[in-house]
Amino acid sequence: MARLRSYRDLSPTAPNNMLATSSLVQALIEVLFTLGIVLVLRLFPSLLDGLTAATAILITVGVVLLLAVWTLITSAASVRNGRRNDGKRLRQAQVAFVIALIVFVLMVAVLLEVFPRWVSAEM
Repeated sequence: MARLRSYRDLSPTAPNNMLATSSLVQALIEVLFTLGIVLVLRLFPSLLDGLTAATAILITVGVVLLLAVWTLITSAASVRNGRRNDGKRLRQAQVAFVIALIVFVLMVAVLLEVFPRWVSAEM
């Protein structure tokens, strides 16, 4: 585990700002889960016919959606609080925000596809 060299590493102006970096890591994890969910839904569409599999997919989509919202909040806070640093904003926070926004839109689209099939599988 990496140790902080000083409290300056926690500063919003530090190039390795912890909030911005953790937002980027969260966004990359979201991308992996989103790709996995979309891949499973495209390769095995019949999984949504069963209640158990549809429920598991729906829960996973919900968790990724909540993580995307959290990443949007943390990366937006990091971008907002980031001061000018050698004429550049914190790029990792900006990239994390864009990735989280894309994941959020994709997960809402997947949720709109999965939820009606989950309701019909329940009945």
